[in-house]
Amino acid sequence: MANWEDLSMPEFDALCRQTQTVILPLGSVEEHGPHLPLGTDTFHALEVARRVAEIMEGVWDLKVPLKVNVATGADWAEAH
Repeated sequence: MANWEDLSMPEFDALCRQTQTVILPLGSVEEHGPHLPLGTDTFHALEVARRVAEIMEGVWDLKVPLKVNVATGADWAEAH
């Protein structure tokens, strides 16, 4: 199990020869109220990807945040 960001090119090449499984974590960046960070969904996706890759002996890629959603932050959206 490895994150592509942490590998050198020779390590990446060796890993690609060992597995064809890549986990691509996707998570939105959106408001979850005043108590949680905007990246909460992305953080969850990263942890799930890490755990699945460990079980499947695969590799997981960079996080890919989908978009910023301010659906519940109408005042912020209107001010900016």
